[in-house]
Amino acid sequence: MSDTVVGYAQALAMLDALMAQTQAESATTCAQMETQELTLMRLQQLRQTLKPHDKAQMAAIADYYRRKSGAA
Repeated sequence: MSDTVVGYAQALAMLDALMAQTQAESATTCAQMETQELTLMRLQQLRQTLKPHDKAQMAAIADYYRRKSGAA
């Protein structure tokens, strides 16, 4: 995990963007559709359970967002 510092609102926005990106991906096989659904469920669960004081989880979200979006 990195030392990335993000705020609660920014982490929520990243989760929203990740969910939108996942929904926009075209799944061509049943396995891909299942993976896509599981990813969406996990992202939604993270969004619902994230607390403003959970800095480690927010850093993990930022790292995942950066990997998925291709940002450096």
